[in-house]
Amino acid sequence: MWLFRQHRTIYLIFVFLISMTASASEHITHNSKSAAQNKKLQQFAWKEFQARSNAKKSFSDDSFELNDKKITFSLNTNLSETYCLTVSENTITALAKTLDDGKWLVYQILELLSQTNTEIKTDDLPPASIKLSTHCKTFDFEYREPFFPTNLEKGNTIVFGTHSVDLHWGLWGHNISKITTPADEIFATTKDGITENQFCFSSELLFKQFSDYVLNNFGENTEESVRFMVMPEDNNIACLCENCKKIGNTEGNASPATAQMLKKLAERFPMHLFFTSSYHTSSQPPNIKLPPNTGVFISTIHLPQISELSTKNKRVNEFVNTIHVWKESVSHVYVWDYASNFDDYLTPIPILYSLQKRLAFFKNEGVNGVFFNASGYDYSSFEDLKTYIISNLLQQTDIDIPKHIRMFFRKFYPENHQLLSDYYINLEEKFSRKNRPINIYGSIREILATYLNEFAFMDFYEELNSIQHIPDNLKKLSLALHFTRLQIALHKGVKRNGFAVKKEQILEVRPEIKGIVAHLKNYQKTDNLHHYREETGALDNYIKNWEELIFNSTLENKILELPIQSNLDYSEVPVEILTDGIPGFSPDYHLGWYISTEILELSFQSPITERVKIQMRFLENEKHRFAIPEKIEIYINGRKLNNTIYQTNTYSDAHVMESEISLNKGDEITIRLVIAENTKNKIALDEIRIL
Repeated sequence: MWLFRQHRTIYLIFVFLISMTASASEHITHNSKSAAQNKKLQQFAWKEFQARSNAKKSFSDDSFELNDKKITFSLNTNLSETYCLTVSENTITALAKTLDDGKWLVYQILELLSQTNTEIKTDDLPPASIKLSTHCKTFDFEYREPFFPTNLEKGNTIVFGTHSVDLHWGLWGHNISKITTPADEIFATTKDGITENQFCFSSELLFKQFSDYVLNNFGENTEESVRFMVMPEDNNIACLCENCKKIGNTEGNASPATAQMLKKLAERFPMHLFFTSSYHTSSQPPNIKLPPNTGVFISTIHLPQISELSTKNKRVNEFVNTIHVWKESVSHVYVWDYASNFDDYLTPIPILYSLQKRLAFFKNEGVNGVFFNASGYDYSSFEDLKTYIISNLLQQTDIDIPKHIRMFFRKFYPENHQLLSDYYINLEEKFSRKNRPINIYGSIREILATYLNEFAFMDFYEELNSIQHIPDNLKKLSLALHFTRLQIALHKGVKRNGFAVKKEQILEVRPEIKGIVAHLKNYQKTDNLHHYREETGALDNYIKNWEELIFNSTLENKILELPIQSNLDYSEVPVEILTDGIPGFSPDYHLGWYISTEILELSFQSPITERVKIQMRFLENEKHRFAIPEKIEIYINGRKLNNTIYQTNTYSDAHVMESEISLNKGDEITIRLVIAENTKNKIALDEIRIL
């Protein structure tokens, strides 16, 4: 039996090698473009091996020798797989479908050889994701982008086998206006006339200007395909000119004309790829079959942010139907998914186990590519690890994630790999058991209630910061975790791990908190750790809030921790924050603000008898519709006061309103905050302070 298995194995390897050779002979073309691409790959491989190896080596024709091992790299654009390897004792033959795949394969083989050959240096390369054995592999997705800083670093899309909006797109997003010259003919016609806020996609001039941009900047016979986004502006306007209406445009639906533009561009430039998005006015799939070099981006914004996706869920079923309908019109369906908390880049977030299951689901439904929107050019905690793991998942969804996490940390953080691996794997495993959604715009309150264990984090944070000499590549993570430590301190107040202790009606800041803020100021020495959230999240402003509102203020309140009632049936934060003594940080509405979209009534009993000042601080933010109440009414025992309420101070986007009133112990105090009528304004109040 053993002999049969041995002979069968030898036979299969023989058949595999013969089939690979036949496949290569059948598919390799000898035109000048293929030859030029092959030459580029071979020169790239030789340059990398020369730079990284001190071993004996020589180069001739299309291969080179390294310590008597013959290594060959070549391209076959007709290869059905992404790459094929043929490995024997003395030879390695690597065949790739594209130049980028070939370059990625060079790095993979270098890293694998370095594991047994100390003369080859690959300290800067991530652990290889393939084995040095005879095999072929087709990546699970043709387009693979984790939008993290590590992926955006020069050369890293080749290292990780990924893509980038900076490198692989000639036009991305809602940016047609950046490549066109304004003229009435290219803009949309509405019932009110021509508007420059939207384009007319049946316009011949718009087609010409778009074509000129492609031709002048990328050409039509390039060696590599470039992707272009043909995307209406971010609004609900659809052109209703006579041509667009004939094509099929209706109010709010520009899909027919957009599809026609996509078709014309794809036919004009068959080497390139042209995409639209299933979004706003182009959300309806066209009823025509478009050329094979067209595609669509479908966002998962309305898809539950959970790992176990099932078509039994209405929103999941709608999403799957959208994919299938679009696949009838276009050949490339890409998904826009999310891999960050966009209101907190710096607090560790467990996403990898969840993304693995989501990717398997996308693959099963026929999705061809995935863009993971993340922290972009801004640093986020563990983003280097996430770039590595996600890039591997996009190639092969069923990898062993814990194994790869440990491989990554062991290579790049050898002295601290156990600490980092244990913490991050534990974070992922504990959250994965819950199958709970992650709010991609979540506050520290939500974070602690869902995926971040406060005490496990504190243990990790303290152990990491007890390292006497933190390695340079760990310093950003250490800085980022100072932010999380401060977020926990602010949220906990006077409780364990909070920032203050209560002394009668005053909060006194714990001395270690000032030290943590001082450490966080070192963010200024970094290249990309300057923001903690996507919008208005400058760390400079965050630190100023700590200094001005906490360190340089007297946190006094005569109704500190007094019970208070609200008329709201539901609020994301408890009403008790209005008497916790902690000021809200602006402009971040997550940090210490009690929010209402309706008339807000708050009541409490006076604990004192004296004439006092009553202060209320409101957030003002036009974009998010936070405004000072139109009316502030104060009632004592049901009687409305006629006192004057005036503005005293302004801190950034927050305004302090103040009045003087006389109180008797036991009085029922009611504060009524009225939003201006016929507006969508909201109220954000951080504290009712009695002084």
